[in-house]
Amino acid sequence: MVAVVVLVAALFAGASYFIRSWVILPSFVELEQKAVQADFERVLEAIEREAVHVQLLAGDWAVWDDTYEFIVDLNPEYIQSNLAWESLSEASGIHLIYFMDERGELRWGQAYSPVEGKRVMVPEFDAEIQILKPKWWHSAEAQSGVILTGMGPMFISAWPILQSAGDGPSRGTLFMGRFMSAEVLAELQEQVKVEFKAYPVPDFLAANPTIPDLDYGSAEQRQNLIDRLVGKKMSTTVMDEFRVRAMGIIDDFAGNPALFIVADLDREIMAQGHKAARLVTVSVMITLLVIILVLFSGFVLYSIGIRRTNKIITATVTQRTRELSEAKLQAEEATQSALQANEAKTEFLANISHEVRTPLNGIIGMAQLAGDTTQDINLRNICTTILREADALIGLINDTLDLSKIEAGRMDLEIRPFNCVEHIEDIACDVALRMEGKDIEVTCYVAPDVPVWICGDARRLRQVLLNLAYNALKFTPSGEVRLRLTRAGQPGDGLTLKFEVEDTGIGIAAEKQGDIFQRFTQADGSMSRRFGGTGLGTSIAKELVELMNGEIGLNSQLGQGSTFWFTAEFGFSESREVAGEMWQVQQPERILVADGCPSSAANICAYLEALGFESVTVSSFDEALDVATIAELDDAPFKLMLAEEKIIADAHGESIEGLPIVVMSRIGQAGLLDFGQLSSDSIKGLLIKPVRWSFLCDHLCRVLHGHGIARSASRESSGSRSSGPISAKVLLVEDYVTNQQIALAHLRSAGLTVELAENGAEAVAAFKSDEFDLIFMDLQMPDMDGYEATRIIRETERERGVADHERVPIIAMSAHALKEYKDRCLASGMDDFFAKPFKRESLIAKVRDWLYRSTSVNYLASTDDCTSESEGIDYTSGSAVVIDLEQAVAEFMGDRQTVEQTLTAFLAECRQQINKMKQAYAAEDWPCLANEAHRIKGGAANLTAKILSSAASLLETASRAGDKEGCATALKNVTDALKELEQEVKEKLIGV
Repeated sequence: MVAVVVLVAALFAGASYFIRSWVILPSFVELEQKAVQADFERVLEAIEREAVHVQLLAGDWAVWDDTYEFIVDLNPEYIQSNLAWESLSEASGIHLIYFMDERGELRWGQAYSPVEGKRVMVPEFDAEIQILKPKWWHSAEAQSGVILTGMGPMFISAWPILQSAGDGPSRGTLFMGRFMSAEVLAELQEQVKVEFKAYPVPDFLAANPTIPDLDYGSAEQRQNLIDRLVGKKMSTTVMDEFRVRAMGIIDDFAGNPALFIVADLDREIMAQGHKAARLVTVSVMITLLVIILVLFSGFVLYSIGIRRTNKIITATVTQRTRELSEAKLQAEEATQSALQANEAKTEFLANISHEVRTPLNGIIGMAQLAGDTTQDINLRNICTTILREADALIGLINDTLDLSKIEAGRMDLEIRPFNCVEHIEDIACDVALRMEGKDIEVTCYVAPDVPVWICGDARRLRQVLLNLAYNALKFTPSGEVRLRLTRAGQPGDGLTLKFEVEDTGIGIAAEKQGDIFQRFTQADGSMSRRFGGTGLGTSIAKELVELMNGEIGLNSQLGQGSTFWFTAEFGFSESREVAGEMWQVQQPERILVADGCPSSAANICAYLEALGFESVTVSSFDEALDVATIAELDDAPFKLMLAEEKIIADAHGESIEGLPIVVMSRIGQAGLLDFGQLSSDSIKGLLIKPVRWSFLCDHLCRVLHGHGIARSASRESSGSRSSGPISAKVLLVEDYVTNQQIALAHLRSAGLTVELAENGAEAVAAFKSDEFDLIFMDLQMPDMDGYEATRIIRETERERGVADHERVPIIAMSAHALKEYKDRCLASGMDDFFAKPFKRESLIAKVRDWLYRSTSVNYLASTDDCTSESEGIDYTSGSAVVIDLEQAVAEFMGDRQTVEQTLTAFLAECRQQINKMKQAYAAEDWPCLANEAHRIKGGAANLTAKILSSAASLLETASRAGDKEGCATALKNVTDALKELEQEVKEKLIGV
């Protein structure tokens, strides 16, 4: 029994010592270090504020018209009014003021001793002035620092003497100083509530008897102490159990140690630590005593009656086991509740996203409609503001969902082939269109060795690039925003690309750069108030880049701009063509590049060099004229000039004889050039900036060789008709938003460049201002239908002298699959008919049929089959499904988010159409009712919403027949089918 007690006592004693020495006291030591550091930092900040006070006073006096004149004429009134020591010393706390001219000669100056209460000489300062001439005399900025004088340390500040408006030239330098007197130190101690002392370092090193309370041994030991403190913010030494000493160095203006700051602080925190340790020791001893008593009682009980004791122990163990089981069950339930809460949070965010996006689409649509239909400038500005704020809200929703997915580990990449060259060029154009009136040049450079087609997540890549680019645009008042795409690593190391976004904006301070990629953090707390933003974008970008096995970083200098960069790994596609080899020119020529933006000119010249051209750069029309004249005399003329629009406008109608010009204009910028000022033969094309690889090569081939890339070399070299990306430009004419989104997604996924027109009038205008390889034409549209638009396009082609076999193919798109519609399309000049709904494979196959055809074939005249792909399916049967989501996702090449966005927009538009159809039914406006039913039918079929498409088809038939009773029934069926579709979409797309 005694041995057991001794063993228990030893164990508890050891545990007490361990807890006291290794747990409690180290924690309090750490707390004490932090408290001492905080107190000492407040001391240093108070001294720094005193120096800033002197600097601000000197600045007020130096940049003043009266001082600017006084340095020349030494006006006595200025001295009498401003330089009386009673006002300077007592009111402003200034003890020294010197006026030096631009040659470094003293014009007027004096010093005042706060101790003696009279004017004094400061020979140390006069000597320093001579030493500091190279540093201060010709400086255009204020200089401040500390000097040591015989009367004590002094804060000194020097400012160039300028006029009140800050204009020059500088007429000299104004010096102001303030002694760090005992009164000043007392004020600072009162401010920070810490007693500290400041000693000149030379006095400290010399063991000056004026510092009797510091004992640091020999001069060598003191020098070692100063050396250790140089470069450190603070050093601490424990003096005894009651005091801890904090020490630091303040440098003079030349960076040498000037002041030795020391503060002795009470160890109140450690006193609390020792108190806590004693309480723990007492608690352990009491516990030990209780255990000993329990052991003794148990021994006595065992001796008296072991059976009774066993029963008690068994009951106790049973109770404890039951309690442990219940505790375990509660823990499991808590864990399950936490998991369910996390899942509920994710589901809630998904539901909120779905519910918020739907009314947002309506808000955006109505704002766009109101802005387009009103002539009131104020109302248009209001609509523009609504659209901008709605975009910001959608971005915030997307950031929140992305953050939730990242936290839940559900962020997956969708890997598929995409055209990375056009991808980054599209992003550059998007950024350029959002400049909002700023004078910013957006440039884009894609290195020639970058593969055109790669495999990766294009949507997430775009998200990262847009975030960085929009930030660059936001924080750049004027200048440039540059996007660069280059290849990183060695060719045999796989495909790693490096993306850079560079700007000439406000820059980021070095001490703030480490926080840029932290959540909810911006470089400065005031940034969110000045520029907006949540601080989520860059942190999400970092997570996405790491998902792509890349790195992200930045290089920035305050006031000089920033460069954000990141790398990412991608896979090779079947096509290994690179940007600089896709459009090789057979006959390279000399080209003159006239561009006022150096980085834009450098990008264009790099592209031309990669293609095999020789280029020369100029920045003005006069320089271009001189260079072109010299080249003509040297028998090495230029064949083409690529000229910025502003340069041509500044020429005031003058041109270079015999030199064709392609004008380069910023995207979205109002035209500066009146083309009527130049001869009609001078301008051969308009190239939009930022310059794209494909558009640049197409203009070069059209001007120099008489044909475009899209119609000749590019298409013929692309190989197979049935696979690979397609390089061509298509005009899509469609008024229904859902069909627009579906067709745009399918066509662009095949590599096509697509321009959208929402009615026949816009289609005619687009055709007259640009060249297209193929046109998809809807039939029923507002303002001008597809038949009339086709007729005008064909007349325009005949006026231009285009032969029938060279005209642009026009393919009709309609949900009407009857022969009379086909005949009418043929009569209006269309070439083919494509029935809605359509599948991606069929749409792309139709494109390939026309782009790669060997002869002109009129499909409308050669076939009677214009059946819709959905014909023959009975959507009203019991086997029909509300929506075949998997088929819809497959049609969008696995892009579930695009399917969600398209469905959300379609449902929002359908709700508006239901209201419109109800009004049309009440007014017995059967054509309007049929038209809206027709639009719903096509959109629903394209999205595989078969029941809704079938109900809309029956409503269209009843409307065209004028069957009021049938319309009522069919309209109710459409309304019910829409509600069923909304419920199905919400259930299947939660969390997507």
